[in-house]
Amino acid sequence: MSKTLKIFVVLITNILFNLITTTNMAYAQSQTHNSKSLMSFEKSKKEELLFKIRDVEIIGNTVYSDTQLKQLIGKKYLNKQISLETLLKIRTEISNFYINQGYISSGAFIPPQHFKNDGKLVIRVVEGKINKIQFNKKLFISEKYLRNHLPISGDIFNINELKTTLLKLSRNSVINKINVDIAQPRIASVNLYLNIIENPRFTSNLALSNSYAKNIGSEGVNLHLNYHLLGYSDLLSFNITKTAGLAQYTALYSFPINNENTNFQFGYTHANSKLVNEELKDLNIQSNFNSYSFSIEQPILDGNNQLNFKIGLNLLDSESFVLKDLSFSFVEGVEDGKNKISEIFLQQQLISKSGNNLLNLNSVISGGLNIFNPTITKEKRDGIYLTWELTAENIHKFNNQFLLVNSIKLQLTPDQLLPSKQFTIGGQDSVRGYNKNLFAGDNGITVSNEIKFSIFSQDNHHLELIGFLEGGTVWNNNLNEKQYSDILSTGIGIEYTLKNFLYLRADYGIPLINNKSEAPDNNNQNINILLLVSSKNEN
Repeated sequence: MSKTLKIFVVLITNILFNLITTTNMAYAQSQTHNSKSLMSFEKSKKEELLFKIRDVEIIGNTVYSDTQLKQLIGKKYLNKQISLETLLKIRTEISNFYINQGYISSGAFIPPQHFKNDGKLVIRVVEGKINKIQFNKKLFISEKYLRNHLPISGDIFNINELKTTLLKLSRNSVINKINVDIAQPRIASVNLYLNIIENPRFTSNLALSNSYAKNIGSEGVNLHLNYHLLGYSDLLSFNITKTAGLAQYTALYSFPINNENTNFQFGYTHANSKLVNEELKDLNIQSNFNSYSFSIEQPILDGNNQLNFKIGLNLLDSESFVLKDLSFSFVEGVEDGKNKISEIFLQQQLISKSGNNLLNLNSVISGGLNIFNPTITKEKRDGIYLTWELTAENIHKFNNQFLLVNSIKLQLTPDQLLPSKQFTIGGQDSVRGYNKNLFAGDNGITVSNEIKFSIFSQDNHHLELIGFLEGGTVWNNNLNEKQYSDILSTGIGIEYTLKNFLYLRADYGIPLINNKSEAPDNNNQNINILLLVSSKNEN
């Protein structure tokens, strides 16, 4: 057999072999082993079969430039006598480079060619493309919305980019889980079959609690409703809270405005309240509250480290009354009971997961603006202000039985704030063992340390014992009122969860600092109980 014919036979064998290896990484690796056997066989038959390569020409590549791919080859193969085995190794290095970067359906091969005096080696790159994307079943979520977030037919397939895309898509509140099957009906062609498991279109939560502020009635009920309206990742929410002295209604609607998961949200809250505690009941103190909110949220990072930015505008309008209908202000310098705030805010949220640790940081910078006629007083306790709020929570799991939760809440401002913007301490969500919103101030901080011990965990039933130590303080910026109000408590609690349907928690808080402002009938605030029932209706 002539040398030229032998080269042609080997190269044809290489082409067929290399095309097969481009199906996936595992197959490519296994075939690399086979190729070594083939190359060893050729070399053993004729040791003197050598080539001198002076230049390399790469064709068919679009993802990476010629320069990038030639750098893989470098100078180690140029102007040297190389064997067929080394010749095939060159294209293998290019194929492996594509595969290692996530292009698992792409590869390189050496086409049939005649080596001329210029010593130029031609390598062809085949970049695998997406042929079609199919969904497993009819979905409520819009197929148009899904396809706008997924790669399209003809795109070069990259498994890493697909993972990132599906991760972003799974953040949609209507999507529970996404599974994908990858098939290759032919060389350099990929079919994607997506199995999307949706969350229920409608969900509701009903919560019963005795943790509301005593002056509006400690016992209350909260109903929260979520409904995915149109199937474009939009969400309509209603929240209703009722106690003996409070009726509050909130409606929120959010929807995406582009393919980068940018969400626009607007909301409205209306509340009527009256003081029901005996010592103030005869004054018939009431208030009305309305707020409008508009915001845009943009996720920046996904995965184990999630970063979101939100910017928005809040418009708050409230009025207080005594003797039922006499407008009256409890703020020095305000002539009547009307308070108005026009607030712009910038929020940043970071969620970081690492091993057995979860960190959640939430920072909000807010500023009261002189637009839409806000409340302004000579005493400077008004709607023109600047505040910074920080909420941080760190959860560390030691093992299957012990969980440590540390959290901090902080508000700082150089200004004097209206009551609706002040920092409050006391109650179930702040310092347990004290009345809710016991103290309020322009600035404040609370710190909570909680350890959970799993008593029982089997199937859908989970029972935990909780111990906690927490405290807080507030202070005002008015020089005449710049005093600190401190509270500190410890206690135990118990928490029971039944699947995603029932949640029950009871805490017993023991105040460690006595406060003269505490009423003698404060015993019912030592014990806080929360019962949450969730229901889901399938589509």
